[in-house]
Amino acid sequence: MSRAELGPQSALQAIWDSSKVEVLGQVDVVAGAVTDALMGSLCEQTRVRAAREAHKLAGSVGTLGFAVASDHARELEHALAVPDGPPAGELPRLAELAIALRHELEKDRDAGPADAASPPMDGRPALLLVDDDPQRAQRLLVAAGTRGVRAVVAADIHAARRLIAQDAPEIVVLDLSLGGDADATMAFLAEASAQRPVMVVADAGSGVDRVEVAQCGGRGFLARSLEPSETIAAALELRERGRVHGTRILAVDDEPVVLSVLQSVLGDAELEVQICEHPGAFWERLDEVRPDLVLLDFDMPEISGADLCRALRNEARWAGLPVIFLTARTDAESVREIFDSGADDYLSKPFVGPEVIARIANRLERVRLYHALADTDSLTGLPNRRSSMAALETLLRMADRQRQPAALAILDVDRFKSINDAHGHAGGDALLHELGAVVRRFFRGEDVVARWGGDELVVGMYGMVDADSRQRLGDFVEEVRERRFLDAGIAVTLSVGVAQYPTDGADVGELYRAADAALHVAKAEGRDRVVPAGRDPRDGPMMVDVAIVEDDALLGRLLEHALQTRGYRTRLITDGVAAAAELGSQTPQLLAPLLLLDWDLPGLDGLRVLRALRERGVLERTTVIMLTARGAEDEVLEALEAGAVDHVTKPFSVPVLMQRVRRAMDR
Repeated sequence: MSRAELGPQSALQAIWDSSKVEVLGQVDVVAGAVTDALMGSLCEQTRVRAAREAHKLAGSVGTLGFAVASDHARELEHALAVPDGPPAGELPRLAELAIALRHELEKDRDAGPADAASPPMDGRPALLLVDDDPQRAQRLLVAAGTRGVRAVVAADIHAARRLIAQDAPEIVVLDLSLGGDADATMAFLAEASAQRPVMVVADAGSGVDRVEVAQCGGRGFLARSLEPSETIAAALELRERGRVHGTRILAVDDEPVVLSVLQSVLGDAELEVQICEHPGAFWERLDEVRPDLVLLDFDMPEISGADLCRALRNEARWAGLPVIFLTARTDAESVREIFDSGADDYLSKPFVGPEVIARIANRLERVRLYHALADTDSLTGLPNRRSSMAALETLLRMADRQRQPAALAILDVDRFKSINDAHGHAGGDALLHELGAVVRRFFRGEDVVARWGGDELVVGMYGMVDADSRQRLGDFVEEVRERRFLDAGIAVTLSVGVAQYPTDGADVGELYRAADAALHVAKAEGRDRVVPAGRDPRDGPMMVDVAIVEDDALLGRLLEHALQTRGYRTRLITDGVAAAAELGSQTPQLLAPLLLLDWDLPGLDGLRVLRALRERGVLERTTVIMLTARGAEDEVLEALEAGAVDHVTKPFSVPVLMQRVRRAMDR
């Protein structure tokens, strides 16, 4: 059985079993030096070697769980580190310490080092939501469920403690107004944050002391006014920043026992640990492993950890690599040297597994946070142009590999300059902030959404054919149109250009240019609509996607607007005679793959128009959906027999009609 398959206690026992002979040999070196000192024959070489072995012992046996033995070794190290050797008056006590050191390591050799059992991790919830508002708690649970995240709720601190002990959640989301007892809530925050990240929720004007929250370990501050989905997203983002699973660690230490313990403890946390026992091999191992973080011993022969760290910081490609020192030295001068060399943090030997993992997670979280800040547009919270380019390229590679369609769209706020003029640049910024939240909620997790500058948003969609992408973007345009932004309640519309992969472009650059050209057409055709790439505005109304023959001007304009929002070119005709002439003449003035045809029309009713178009062969290139208040079965059959493919009875739902339009266009 491998160490990865052993539990924590069994793994440490295995390390102790394999290294105890070597460890007791180190004890012999220390005890021999003390014996020589008692006899007055301690030489400088023996003293230095014994001090070195005592230093190693203090770290290794303490890490293995022999705390008393570690203290004895530390005291022996300090005594033997004195250049002239320990004073004669201290030698009897040092001899007793050396004997006690061996006794501590031998008395329980069969039992091995102590180690507390870890709580079971299988099926543990990602989130513990501590909130005494049942309705809000339920909304948070639903929001977590839609993200595929397991969450549990505690309505008070007592229940929260029980669930932490029972389920070991990864993240706690704590409402600071819980139960009205601020002191008890802050005490629980400090207690819970010692083992896991805790995000706090509070009303904007509640007067919560943010410094006190930070001092108690709070890792995030969320307003209660946030949508539940935004609260859950923030908690999951914090979890992702602190996730250590799969992280590559390079551990550099000349003590094999310490390296074995690190491999065991960090392996249990699913970190990938590579080791380096010789400082001289550090650069070669660094290039081989390419780690996410380095654990570096401070005291090593030939090359010190501090010198290695300084050299690392002078290499441009490794300058930002997190470095955590492992050291038995905690004096002010050593700590100063550690940080002067460029270290991010340090751990005192002996260390315990949870502390190492917590320090690694904390350092990785900071690094990922810095990367996130560099990759995120601060105004909208969306990825910026630089970071989204890589995501869009990945999306296209996936589409190519899976032989799936994809689309890239540019969304632009109509008349944004007038919004800035009317409400100031601060108002424009606030609007973009709100719009960023709307777009994040609307588009799916696999979609790529980003802000590329100004009021321009970019959306990449995987698996979307032309009709699908236009439908989805049209739905979003309608949602934005129906919202009111800022305190002033202003209405906003969007113009959208969308390009298909690989039809309109083979890479992100080509797709962007095609979508940008379509965006300009959308602006020229009246804004507030989606326009697909490839449309030439000079085509005019002679080439349209949907012709509407309807004498009710209000209904006709409503249908035009709904269709144009979804990227369809339209032509509205208000009487039957004109419709038959434009669509059915030998040299037709109008070509349209789909016709929405009202039955009751002046001049020539819709059924007669339909029959005329069938006689002239128009129905070979045009699909017809009848719109009518007539619902009698014989009349419906009459329309279908005349060549219509569908029949929609008035009054009808526009979204339902749009779905039928989409199906008809796909025929």
